[in-house]
Amino acid sequence: MLSGNFCRFGKVGGRKILLWGDSHASAILPILQEIASNKSLELHILTSNGCPPLLSLETDKPGCLTANDAVARIVRSGGYASIIVAANWQSYGNSNNIRLGKDSLGRDAPELTKALERTLSRISKSGARAIVVGQVPVYVADVPTSLAKAVYYRTLDAVLGYERKLPAHHHDTPYLDKAIQARSPIFVRPSEHMCTEFGCKLIEDGKSLYKDRSHLSPFGSRILYEPLFSALTQ
Repeated sequence: MLSGNFCRFGKVGGRKILLWGDSHASAILPILQEIASNKSLELHILTSNGCPPLLSLETDKPGCLTANDAVARIVRSGGYASIIVAANWQSYGNSNNIRLGKDSLGRDAPELTKALERTLSRISKSGARAIVVGQVPVYVADVPTSLAKAVYYRTLDAVLGYERKLPAHHHDTPYLDKAIQARSPIFVRPSEHMCTEFGCKLIEDGKSLYKDRSHLSPFGSRILYEPLFSALTQ
């Protein structure tokens, strides 16, 4: 990462875009590869599992702060038309410990909002357009396993719980919404494309949209084709 040796997809020499985030960012790579190929874009990938694109903060996974600082230097160098940031936002300050120095932060800590605002500011100052992908609905149980169980003896709602019934905006954590309101990037809210008043989709054309309880499957990432295509071609 520090040397600039990172993955590239699409058309080398095309308009450059960057994907930055944790494993939830990696999960949408398949559909971004397709868009990059269709639109002759050069797609760069700088993702690290367990490392959210929140500048100045550290997680229990060693090296997140160093990794994000390295990405920020690459962003600062300019040349990107758009930079996409995506993460399992709801987990930080919750199931994933996140720290400022030695102090652990809760999910409602203002430092999380400020960290994301710093990220978006850094992107804006580089001349790139910031595109934020919001929270994919997360479940308490493995979705493919639950789909299999539901065929035989258990309903999906009994296995996966109330999360399927939440209105779309409730899936995004408060610090994310606050940063979006403050910085006004292009915002792609996955739940708006996955959920209705009756619940969130888990399956389409007989295939699971998830590969576990929170990550979209390669097939499931297709549900974001239209909003990401629109964001990247505005």
